[in-house]
Amino acid sequence: MKTFYYDNFRVLLKDKKEVEYEYDERHHIYSCNNDYSLQQYVNYLSVITTFVNVKEKNGYLDIGFLPVLILPSFFYHSNITWNQYILDNLPLEKYNRPPISFNRREYTGDTPDTWIAKYDAAKYTNKAIHEVRVKHVLEKLFNMKFK
Repeated sequence: MKTFYYDNFRVLLKDKKEVEYEYDERHHIYSCNNDYSLQQYVNYLSVITTFVNVKEKNGYLDIGFLPVLILPSFFYHSNITWNQYILDNLPLEKYNRPPISFNRREYTGDTPDTWIAKYDAAKYTNKAIHEVRVKHVLEKLFNMKFK
């Protein structure tokens, strides 16, 4: 399995630098300069979507769901609060499912992932169903734009 090194899940590093990394067991990614921000989470979502193989079965993605909370494994040991804000304030039906990985089929975690229906997300964001992403849902919920 290939190992990936990122700076805040924003920049893929060509060479491993001599800095402290945190390891995401879910997708076998190392990241440095982590700030645990909502922007870093959006960066993470961008990274992990590159692992989705359209030729394979991708479970919930194939049946029209989006992973609104599918956190890097090391986020669970941080003091983030925005994840609870999403659970408490997103006005869409949410579905807790066993945690998954898009590139490690054998991954099992302790905390469930939270998914939303893509159809509901499209209505909530006023986007076409084929265009809507979790990023758009979070932008509307938090009234902010992400890079």
